[in-house]
Amino acid sequence: VTWAADNKTIFYTSKNPLTLLSEKIKRHTLGTSADLDVTVYDEKDNTNYIGVGKSKNDQYIFIQSEGTLSSEILYLNANDPNGKFKVFQPRIENVLYSVIPLEDRFLVITNDKAQNFKVVETPLDKTSIENWKDFIPHRQDVLIQGVDEFKDFLVISERKNGLSNLSILNLKDKTTHDLDFGEATYTVSPSINEEYDTDIVRYGYTSLVTPSSTFDYNMKSKEKTLLKQQEILGGYDQDDYVTERLFATATDGTQVPISLVYKKGTKQDGSTPLFLYAYGSYGMSMDPTFSSSRLTLLDRGFIYAIAH
Repeated sequence: VTWAADNKTIFYTSKNPLTLLSEKIKRHTLGTSADLDVTVYDEKDNTNYIGVGKSKNDQYIFIQSEGTLSSEILYLNANDPNGKFKVFQPRIENVLYSVIPLEDRFLVITNDKAQNFKVVETPLDKTSIENWKDFIPHRQDVLIQGVDEFKDFLVISERKNGLSNLSILNLKDKTTHDLDFGEATYTVSPSINEEYDTDIVRYGYTSLVTPSSTFDYNMKSKEKTLLKQQEILGGYDQDDYVTERLFATATDGTQVPISLVYKKGTKQDGSTPLFLYAYGSYGMSMDPTFSSSRLTLLDRGFIYAIAH
């Protein structure tokens, strides 16, 4: 359910009673019968999943229809709930896109001619693909996984050399900086950030030696605040363990990143037992995270490694 700006109109998904697929978006006005609800969108392709939501700046209602390889978005001013949704860009085979409204333009995250995705910008009144201009160009060595927008900042979730990363872009002065986590290998991702007009981004962080943690980061002052960290029962001292990141050269020359962790003092002369783990289906990276149950293995002299 998504509220329009008038506090009396809601948009919601409606499922097919037999297939249970969400196939319609409907509009309901408080105080009226559900029999009077209007269908504002009807998805004809049953391989697509649909949903409805509001932009973080509360200006737009978005309907998103997405399949595995293509997507389509419709949009409506949240102050005009009885208006007609417009197609942002008609679906194109093998092209995915998502939309972020700023004060003066739309940003679009897309894989159009960009295998690792890129960010383009387009005017508020000219949204079709021929008007898209590069904002963050495609990079061969960096995957863009998502963008969190704020009034004065963008937080770009990236993956470089297989490692997750948060890059901060100041929309006023166009400067960028990456967060420094002080460890060689880790996992980081934005948490829930519903507030638009703020300089604070909340994110989750963990590594092979750092328990799951939640931080607030002031994008203006660049100060971090630890809000909560997973408690490890029985006592745990992070300084007793070491984490590293190595690269192994595959037979075709590919550099495969490896994250590993061991207890300080563990021999590295080829005689130490090693537990090597790997997984990589569905384009999913096995990111390094903390595990309390792994500690007993490390305390008995094992090295634990993940081949990414």
